Amino acid sequence: MDLWKSGFSTVFPKDGLFPGVDHKIAQVTIGPLVFTDISKIKPDYRNVNRNMKVGETWQRVMPQLVWFAINEDVSVCKKLIEKGADVNVFSEVGDTPILMALEALNITEVNEANLVLGGPLYRTLDDQLFNFLKNIPHNPNTLNKRTQKKRLLPIISAVESGRVDVVQAVLSMGADPRGRGKTDEQTALNVCLKLIGIIKNPELSKKHQMSMPITPEALDSIRRQTQGMSGFTMEQQKRSLLKNTATGLYKIATELFLDAMYKNILENMSAKALRKIAMLLIEAGADGDAEHASPIKGYTPLMLAAELDERELFDAMVVAGADIQKTFKDPKDGHDVSIAEIAREFESTDVSQSLDNISRYVTVH
Repeated sequence: MDLWKSGFSTVFPKDGLFPGVDHKIAQVTIGPLVFTDISKIKPDYRNVNRNMKVGETWQRVMPQLVWFAINEDVSVCKKLIEKGADVNVFSEVGDTPILMALEALNITEVNEANLVLGGPLYRTLDDQLFNFLKNIPHNPNTLNKRTQKKRLLPIISAVESGRVDVVQAVLSMGADPRGRGKTDEQTALNVCLKLIGIIKNPELSKKHQMSMPITPEALDSIRRQTQGMSGFTMEQQKRSLLKNTATGLYKIATELFLDAMYKNILENMSAKALRKIAMLLIEAGADGDAEHASPIKGYTPLMLAAELDERELFDAMVVAGADIQKTFKDPKDGHDVSIAEIAREFESTDVSQSLDNISRYVTVH
């Protein structure tokens, strides 16, 4: 909403207003939120739930506990909570202490600016704050609250840690395994399966990422990730993307980002752990039939498991009630593609065998 507000004068320039109309131009909150000297911000132990404004380029309002969680100041966070600070607080955009603790463990996140400027590329993976917070009762709404812009969601951030114990803890705290997050509204199970796909065949995964079509979902994702630098309407996103693509900048930047992300995933995640995480999600009630816009509109976790030939996860989803008859429409010719066709197309021998076994009892289209 702030991004649209900041674009008001672009759509309705001052010279075009009716005579006598005076409109105060909103502060333009675009670009990165820069903090010049975080050491100047000191904790207030007398008013532990105090809200504060932070930022130089523009400002964001947040409880001080969230701020110190963002900066991974574990000792200050502990002291604030011991003095009565509420762990269920959140910033104006939805950042919570538990989400910030989980984001510190997120292996998939890359500091894109530092790809050029130098400095730390990855999150610290320091679990001290998470290990402290996980033992404090949280409101279920806090565990299922997602941020407004990037739609960060605790259960998905937990999956992106690649750690079974972290996902198990977040589920036991009250996270909903069916919740959706990220810019393209994914479920945690879908995210987990995509990570398995990256580990099994990073080159193929990268090829798919680089050749993604320009869809409304993709344009919205760019808008949410660029802090308004590429405009606020979908048409502006498209023009910016085509311009960068024409100059070669977009491809170079995307490859740099993907290479850095995949390097961290391959070094710090394992398919074995991710399979255990997927099983935890399925047992907790994750929906194998949840439709997604990515990798193809209408694709489900069950279809993704068939594509990756992950028979154990495929069978677990079927046992949990996932529909083997479900199809998606091929974007090229519009025909309905079945799960059996997916298994054949990707030569998924184990899943094909599972479907053959199931066909003894039910017709598999």
